[in-house]
Formats: sequence, C-alpha cells, structure tokens
Amino acid sequence: MRAALALAVGLLPLAAWAQETALDRDPAPFRLVPAARGTAVRPRPGKVEEGATALRWLASVQGEDGGWASPDGRRDVATTALALLAFTANRCTQRFGSFKRHVDAGLRWLLRAQQEDGWLGPAEADPLAILDHALATRALCDALLRSHDRPLLLAPARAAVARLLAARAPDGGFGLSRPGAASNALCTAYGLLALEAAAGAGLAAPPEVMADLARALDGFGDDAGEAGMFAPGDALSVALDDPDPPRVPLLVAAVAAARAIAVAGDDPRLAAHAARLAPPDGLQDEPAYYHLGLRAERAAGTLTRDRARAWFIATLALQEPDGGFRAAGLWGAIAGRVGASAECALALEVYFDHDLERSQER
Repeated sequence: MRAALALAVGLLPLAAWAQETALDRDPAPFRLVPAARGTAVRPRPGKVEEGATALRWLASVQGEDGGWASPDGRRDVATTALALLAFTANRCTQRFGSFKRHVDAGLRWLLRAQQEDGWLGPAEADPLAILDHALATRALCDALLRSHDRPLLLAPARAAVARLLAARAPDGGFGLSRPGAASNALCTAYGLLALEAAAGAGLAAPPEVMADLARALDGFGDDAGEAGMFAPGDALSVALDDPDPPRVPLLVAAVAAARAIAVAGDDPRLAAHAARLAPPDGLQDEPAYYHLGLRAERAAGTLTRDRARAWFIATLALQEPDGGFRAAGLWGAIAGRVGASAECALALEVYFDHDLERSQER
C-alpha cells in the first residue's frame, strides 16, 4: 500500500508538467510544441570530479551578484550563460551537485537580466545580440531540462525561446543582429544549440521552423569555405584580433554541429562536413572549435577513440595551473577566461560522455 502511494505521489509532477507545457497555455506568438519529458538528471558518480578543477575555477571568479563579468562589461549575459552551461552540462544544477549554490545565484542573475518580453542581453540592434540571447536561452533551458525546476524556470525559458524564434533572419537562420540581418553560420549554430536544449525541456520549435533552419544551413560551409562566418569589419571580425586562423575550421564545425540538430534522419552532408574537420592539434587556440567539432564528429559517427583523444589533449593544452583555461579564440576574445573555460568544459563533457558511452558498449 505504501509503495503504491509513493508511486502515485511520484507521478504527480509528471502530470503537472504535461499540463503546464500544453499548447493552449502558451501565450507566445510562436506555438511551442512540447517534447517528451525524461527523468530528472542527477550527477553521475565521479562525473563531476572529471572536470572539477575548471568548475572550481569558474565558481571562484563568480561575482557577488551571481553573474560572471566579461572583460569589457558589455557581454555579461553571454559570459554568465556560458559559465552556467559548463555547470549544468556537468550535471550540476541549482538542485543537485557540489555547486548548486553557484548555479542558483547565476540563474537568478540571468533572470533579473531578462526583459519583460523575454529578451536576454543587450538591445537587439547590438552587433552580437543574437549570440547573447541564444546562449542565455540555452542556459535557462538546459537548467530546466536537468533540474525540472518549473516554478523558477519554465515561464522565463518559454519566453526566451519564443523571442529567439521571432529573431530569425528572413532566410530562416540567425544573423548577428536583428532586424533583417542575413544568417550567420556561427549564430545559427548557437541558436540551434539553444533550440536543442529547449526541445529537451519540453519547448520544441515547430517542425517547419527546423526545416527553415536546415535550409539556411545549406548555404554555409561548402567549397566557398568562409561564406557566412566573417566579413570585413563585421562584429565577429572586430571582436577577434585575428580571425583568420580559426575561420574555415570553426565554420565547418559550426555548420556540422548545427546540421546534427536541424536535419532529421540520415544527413550525408553532415558526414561530409565532419570529414572536413581539421585535426584538433592544428588549431590550438579555439575552444569553440573543440566543443563544436567534438559534437559534430560524435553526431556523424566518425569520432574514433584516437580522434576523441586528440580533441581531449588539444583542449587540455589550454588549461592553466589554477584550473581555468587561457582566454583563447572567439569566446576568449568576447568573454575572457570565463568564456574560454566554459567552452573547454563543454568540450570535455562531450568527450567524457562519448567515452562513457563506448565503455558501456564494450
């Protein structure tokens, strides 16, 4: 009798979730399609400790107000979102894990930064506005997915996803800023990473939106190589002192990682993009490449043991004695050591997940 009662009580949150994410309760201009809800994600034994030094460093540099500061003070939303993603990817939420106090403070900082219409980050005319909002949306959705803290996160996450969908470029992708900006490969990749987390949290974008995003990706990363990533004088080029070294490899990784999310079923172009990824040890200064490249190769099924090890070694080459990572590459330029450390932590999480998956298959 007691066991039956416990089971019934345990099922109540499932029913509540289904009701709260029903389409007829969605006030957003875009209809958000609920995805299947899984069980709460708790830390796996030993998993957090694998990347504990990076997480401890991130915790040590968190601001008293709960946020993480960017070098110029203009990209604090993106910087805070990246730091939060490093924690949640390693199964640390505001409810579980050794850093739940830090995650809770960071999430509440992000929620205070959210505007009434759901937008996160600087004004939409800001050159990097979409990147800020996409990262913050992903952080809220990933925390919701892993913690199931609906009272704190469901409404803000839903509003953020709706605003992200409304900010798409005319061709269906995501541009550097809106309104009217042409799609950019990197912005589209980070937008799709946010939508992937949203789908996991029960806030999936409509199929036709994903189809439009897949079509937008068809214009990036073919023989032209650099199309859709950098243009002379654009915001990404200005943010990076020297955008040339990571340009083509980062573009290919971004497009491949994005295709793995946007394109349903077998995608021969995903395999083709993954095959073009440069060896990770040939690009020692781009954490975003390590993160997106690992995701792309894993999704394409081309991540061999030796290749995974190469990504792992290249990522760790950026780690400093204090546990953080050197301010390198795209996010090092935009969000300093916090941004680079977060991207490296995300890359390591993909590596560890893949390694665990392979060990379970053996």
